[in-house]
Amino acid sequence: MRRLFQTPWTLGLIGLLVIVAAVARSATASPPPESRFLFLGDTLLGDRAEPMLQEYGYSWAFEKLPDLGSPDLTFLNAEGPLTDRYELPENVYYAAGSPIARYDITTSRGLVTRYIHRSSPQAAEAFAGFGIDVATMGNNHSLDQGAGGLQDTVEALRGAGIVGIGAGQNREEAGRPYIFDAPAGRIAFFSFGEVGGTAPDATDTSPGIQGLTSENVDAAVRMASEVDARWKVAIVHWGNNYEPVLEVQEKWARRLADYGFDLVIGHGPHLAQSITRIGNTPIVYSVGNFAQLSRGRYDEERSGFSLAVSAAVGPRGFRELEVTCLETDNTIVDYQTRACTESDAQRVLTGLAPGIVVKGAVGTLKW
Repeated sequence: MRRLFQTPWTLGLIGLLVIVAAVARSATASPPPESRFLFLGDTLLGDRAEPMLQEYGYSWAFEKLPDLGSPDLTFLNAEGPLTDRYELPENVYYAAGSPIARYDITTSRGLVTRYIHRSSPQAAEAFAGFGIDVATMGNNHSLDQGAGGLQDTVEALRGAGIVGIGAGQNREEAGRPYIFDAPAGRIAFFSFGEVGGTAPDATDTSPGIQGLTSENVDAAVRMASEVDARWKVAIVHWGNNYEPVLEVQEKWARRLADYGFDLVIGHGPHLAQSITRIGNTPIVYSVGNFAQLSRGRYDEERSGFSLAVSAAVGPRGFRELEVTCLETDNTIVDYQTRACTESDAQRVLTGLAPGIVVKGAVGTLKW
């Protein structure tokens, strides 16, 4: 018997059986489960809705929202500092009947009105109650109340169990990503914003945001490599208020895809913009608003619809988006965002992305 098992024929047979067993196990093994991330737009709990928030609580703004599932992580854009302080430019004045501060500056385009935002630190607890995990601060309002207001925001978010990314007291803090270990691989989420308003690009010694610059994108790519991230996500504040996709957004979307980002989620224009794919990189140019409680400037050409985008990542990367249509025109929803009607969702979502399959207020895109 010992000689039988030592023959080349029997040894080869045993090796073949081992290979067959390994292949069978591989064929029956389940692939790693997908992870799902929810991206929400510009959020400011204050402004004209402040009296209602004071009376009913800051979670009141979320009471009419639809069920958006149970994602592994939920992101929103914190469109303004969470602080009790006021640090305003000397030429700021208050618009009649509005708690929002505004000031006028002269730019190459002429006289431009800027707005100074602020929300109570209580908003952070409302974010947490809704399930927010990460707040992006790479936007043009993050330093509306100065470096102190930015620090107050970070502390309010941290106290509510939320991580803020995209702005900080120096370049290192502003450029720090959020890292998530998914079954399909480690993911690095970065927050970038166009520099402007009260939000300068952070330096080694001064506060600001992680500006949308080649230098900062290069640094983000290096950092993702250093932390062994398999996937990279760019969350970008860009574009012009209430306008369609700009050529500069398209340019940056191509560059981010070329840099190897696997998903790009945009916001900033306060309304939904188109969804496309560059190579294997899904691009959502703007999710619009989430709970931005200013009046807004919508009309027939600039409709007040926004998006909640759920992105799934698996072994092949980001290959599916679920897009919920949200109605965010506060002259209609009275400062409580809600799902679009089915007819509005059909019209809005099919106009944003070819090939989207719409059911109710939700559209699905697969690649």
